Amino acid sequence: MGRVTKVAKLYLISEQPDGNGNIIDFHEINKILWSLQRQVREIKNKSIQYCWEWMGFCSEYNNLNGEYPKDKDILHYTLSGYVYDRLKTGGYDLYSMNVSSASRDACTAFKNAKLDIMKGERSILSYRSNQPIELHNKTISITHETGVFYATIGLLNRS
Repeated sequence: MGRVTKVAKLYLISEQPDGNGNIIDFHEINKILWSLQRQVREIKNKSIQYCWEWMGFCSEYNNLNGEYPKDKDILHYTLSGYVYDRLKTGGYDLYSMNVSSASRDACTAFKNAKLDIMKGERSILSYRSNQPIELHNKTISITHETGVFYATIGLLNRS
């Protein structure tokens, strides 16, 4: 079964007031979105780093014990859960479910490329500045009012 990606172009409407009750300026929203995009890139690259370190540990473990370790036996998580656990306290402005989605996506990409990396046919993954902002499906709600659809998207961490 393949992965389905849905893409939609949305017009940005901000009716969100700041702490003083003033409507937030579009330029300010644009700065926030650029910052979130930078954070997604950082999250994905850190996730790849943790996956690479885990692969190195597994190789050393195999040399000492004659078998590769199982994620849950050593980490007490899946690898993507372990990576997210390291990232969730990173002080990101991005909503935590979106941090989880970005790190899980990077871990999956690493696992898919792992054999080619080990064979030397591919270099370690690196994410560039044009990364889309990862959205967890539960951070999106769509409403329909008087013939117009509105999407509400949870982007920012509540802290």
